[in-house]
Amino acid sequence: MGEGRFMGVGDQPGTGHLLTMLKVEYINPVVKNIFRFFRDLLKVSIHRGSITALRAGENGMDLRGVAVLMDVSGGMRGSMVLVFPADTALALVSKLLDKEVKIIDDEAIDAIRDVAIFVEEGARKELEALEPPAVLKISKVVRGEVSSASSASQGMWLEIPFESDLGPFALRIKGAS
Repeated sequence: MGEGRFMGVGDQPGTGHLLTMLKVEYINPVVKNIFRFFRDLLKVSIHRGSITALRAGENGMDLRGVAVLMDVSGGMRGSMVLVFPADTALALVSKLLDKEVKIIDDEAIDAIRDVAIFVEEGARKELEALEPPAVLKISKVVRGEVSSASSASQGMWLEIPFESDLGPFALRIKGAS
């Protein structure tokens, strides 16, 4: 469903207003590069689920794991957060480092940051080519309670869930108000 793209059939009703506000053309390059990383580099299966709207504190917004916070400025302003539950983060880091990893330590955080750097750099040219252009920049990587990872965690977020051979994860997006 909508693989490699942000929009797709079966997305949750009621997300239309958020989709319009967030400008799909600024999100598609990020989603495309998430697919590139998992399929082309890791050689694992990945599928996009239905887009949902989340509010901090409900619908699974709170979980323990690793989150990569990225600021978006320019043509779209807001935040994007790559969210990896702990089990998925450990499987991803184990695959990247080609060894079994059992704890999320500094080495694991660095490996997750490298995933985000790949996505960020891959999306850069497309985002800069848009009118008006946008800039995506990693602000921090955190472990622990994902919902409290950012002061921007309040309000409504759009979540694009993914299922991979390494486990589930998500891209969460919030436009600036």
